[in-house]
Amino acid sequence: MIQYSNPHEYQILQQYAASLGNTEIQRVVAANQAMTAADVRLLAQLYWYIVDTGVGEDLEFWLERLYTSLQIHCSNQGFADVWDAEIPE
Repeated sequence: MIQYSNPHEYQILQQYAASLGNTEIQRVVAANQAMTAADVRLLAQLYWYIVDTGVGEDLEFWLERLYTSLQIHCSNQGFADVWDAEIPE
């Protein structure tokens, strides 16, 4: 399970996953864990989508927390390299 420092992090993920309309991303968010490399890629894509589309929504504080929570979870699952590979250049 992803350990969030605040429940609002999960709410942000749910909100943006719903706005994407991608059922696979919604499944991973609802499961609250990444069990495969594909799951990690989906979480990373969602995170970077939030970064790109959340401009002007004053999310900087939450983005830092979300990044930490997601990156730690993915690393603990053995997928740190997969998470890192999704960081945009």
